[in-house]
Amino acid sequence: MQPLLDAVTEAKREGQVIRGTIEGTRVRIAGATLSTIESRLIKPVSFVASVDGRGRLTHFEVELPPTPAPKSLPAAQWMLDVSGYDTAGDVARPAGSKEMPDSFYVTMAS
Repeated sequence: MQPLLDAVTEAKREGQVIRGTIEGTRVRIAGATLSTIESRLIKPVSFVASVDGRGRLTHFEVELPPTPAPKSLPAAQWMLDVSGYDTAGDVARPAGSKEMPDSFYVTMAS
């Protein structure tokens, strides 16, 4: 999420809604710009985000414009919903894992 936030070029907050623009050529993921992965992000695109009463992100949506021929991609939306703040998930030991012997913990502590 941080690469997308770093690419925000304009943002205005109205209550719990933030509207703005993202510059796809500024988003770098695994060494590539997002615009090389998604050609509709060559130009700035609009986004809408919502935050809860504590200012935490709850919804993020990017509007992708259609592209002309030869690709002819239709308009689309990327959406991300975030929930579960302040709740802990269940933690379980991975299948097939083994407990380390006590000697391992002694070695790690020294």
